[in-house]
Amino acid sequence: MRFAVLAAGPTALCATPAAAVTGTTVTDTTFAYTAQIVAGDHGRGCSGVLLEPEWLLTAASCFADNPAASLSVSAGKPRLRTTATIGRSDLSGSDGAVREAVQLVPRSDRDVVLARLNRPVTNVAPGTTTSGEPFLVIGAPGEAIGSVPKAGIAFYVRDSTSSGITTANVGITQDSTGVPGAVEANDGFAGSIAADANHIAIGAPGEAIGTDVNAGNVAVFSHRSNSEGRPTPLFGLDQDLDTVSGRSEAGDQFGKSLAMVHYRPSGAAAATDSILAGGSPGEDLDIDGVDKADAGNVLTFRVTAAGTFTRMTNYDSGTGSDDVTGTSEAGDRFGQSLTAVNTAPRAVSTAATMKLAVGIPGEAVGTAAKAGAITTFSLIGSPGANDRWIEVGSSGIPGRPAADQQLGASLHFTGTRLYVGMPYGPSAYGALHALPLPNVTAGATNAAITTYQPGHGGLPAAGARFGCAAR
Repeated sequence: MRFAVLAAGPTALCATPAAAVTGTTVTDTTFAYTAQIVAGDHGRGCSGVLLEPEWLLTAASCFADNPAASLSVSAGKPRLRTTATIGRSDLSGSDGAVREAVQLVPRSDRDVVLARLNRPVTNVAPGTTTSGEPFLVIGAPGEAIGSVPKAGIAFYVRDSTSSGITTANVGITQDSTGVPGAVEANDGFAGSIAADANHIAIGAPGEAIGTDVNAGNVAVFSHRSNSEGRPTPLFGLDQDLDTVSGRSEAGDQFGKSLAMVHYRPSGAAAATDSILAGGSPGEDLDIDGVDKADAGNVLTFRVTAAGTFTRMTNYDSGTGSDDVTGTSEAGDRFGQSLTAVNTAPRAVSTAATMKLAVGIPGEAVGTAAKAGAITTFSLIGSPGANDRWIEVGSSGIPGRPAADQQLGASLHFTGTRLYVGMPYGPSAYGALHALPLPNVTAGATNAAITTYQPGHGGLPAAGARFGCAAR
């Protein structure tokens, strides 16, 4: 069983995508068929998935002259020399394959393009769904549904044949059968997406719950197709449910960020369950009797193979006297970004193998407002038992905390590293730091990090906000 949900858009650098596109954490031990695509002299980067030995699926915006104005891409040879690195989650490695894209087959109505490689990839198996079909889930939260603006839609794009490439796809909206909520203006459905081989979660952070605007909700699906050919909805989550912590309030943005990983409990034969983490960066918290607006929190849920769920843990920075490092303050926006990883997906899950990283881009460090920070946790057990606080100058990240750096705005876990984007400085162009797992694990000793930065390592000294997204 193989599965991929990828960001079909910018990766470590920030070209302007046609719509927000997010996806699952890609580990070093699964999803080997994922690809990094670079068009031109590192001017634009995208992720993609290997569908067939000679074909990749990726975003048309990676090849458009001006993605903000038009996604129009000419069929045929790419205008810029385009290189694809397939099956290599650590780009400093030598595994997988490197190929050149020589032919583009775009869709005229979607931000999707097929790219034919100059020769087949024989050492990486193409990605497939549970039914043997490769696919992507792509979010367009700004999409108007009929006359309803910014309601949002998710596209389920797949290869429906075994003998040829067909970009067949269906849309999922809040009017689709069984999907919780309704199509309403500014819901932003598919503003966040997370998935593993068991389940898919789609967030609508702008969803109004009752009269509370921007309260947010999340819909969870299985990979089984329903009668409409769409993933089967299992349940919805919002904070007005008795089984979900807290209550829905205006501006909570529950589901603004999502992460999901396989979970194999003790005694189970396989990792058929999932752990889902959902961020509410606009959540107000009562800390020692004082209301802290937009302090933010993260909730986790266990999703079973049978399609049921139970709430697990509430993560936040807490008070100055509890066992979680840090203190919740107004404007922290804890949970603005999330990433998770299961470093041993075939083994029984443990506190050491199930990792969660939470971005806190509004965190003030000393007198430096919005310097930002990151806290890592285990997805199993007490939040304070395995947490580690990370700020600029710690865990190998060079420099000192400064105002508006917003560390934690961009995060991505693999099986060996936590990638941390710093698009707002101190580098003039931004940077991306790859932190080995010891650097983000409680009690471990730091190892040397790898930094990707324009002007170094062959990257041109140009552009802005490099590192604003990492996938």
